Amino acid sequence: MKKIILLIIMFCSGTVAIAQHSHGEEENSKPIFKTTPQHGGDIVNAGKYKLEIILNPMSVEEKLIVYILKRNSKEIQPKELTGHVVLKFKEGKTDTVNLLIDKGRLYAASINLSSTSNMIFNLNINGKKVSGVYFNNGIIKN
Repeated sequence: MKKIILLIIMFCSGTVAIAQHSHGEEENSKPIFKTTPQHGGDIVNAGKYKLEIILNPMSVEEKLIVYILKRNSKEIQPKELTGHVVLKFKEGKTDTVNLLIDKGRLYAASINLSSTSNMIFNLNINGKKVSGVYFNNGIIKN
């Protein structure tokens, strides 16, 4: 009789543990973001647009790439597109880099991404001026 009661208790406690575990999985299975950036970059809000920023300090030609996105995170290729980025470094130095245009995106080859900086993007998209700020951790730690 004691063995039967013990088995019933073990069965009931196992069912409760499974139910609690399943509840936790449902909560954790929800995605953190509704959409993930298409190119694997970081998203910056810039007025009525979003910018997807991709940094690759080891690239020779495209160390910085900026894709223009609508509010719904869909990539667009504006008819008019110009811009520059201002880098403000920790030690107080600033640097301005003009961005080059290629197939509806902007990029820069000669830019210092090794040091920590605030990157201020100033763009003209289809006649509208927009700006956004991105924090670059850099690859050199002081």
